[in-house]
Amino acid sequence: MQRRKFGRKFKLEAVRLIKDRGVAVAQAARDLDVHENVLRKWVRELSTDPQHGFPAAGIAGSSGGSGWGSRRAAGDPQADAWRTFWRTYP
Repeated sequence: MQRRKFGRKFKLEAVRLIKDRGVAVAQAARDLDVHENVLRKWVRELSTDPQHGFPAAGIAGSSGGSGWGSRRAAGDPQADAWRTFWRTYP
């Protein structure tokens, strides 16, 4: 099984969900199908360097640095998780 790669936009949205909307890391991890430790790492990385957090360099298959559009177009489960998540939370 290959390691999944997440674009900058996906990571920023996940962190924003936790920090701005107050969703618990455990709940967000379940809803987004991402391990809790990965989310915690993203929160830590962004708080360490907010301006340069999650550089797009080195992400295979990213279009324009985000990678979000290509996942959505391909019907990736991560995009489906986001759609389900935003429908669930007010």
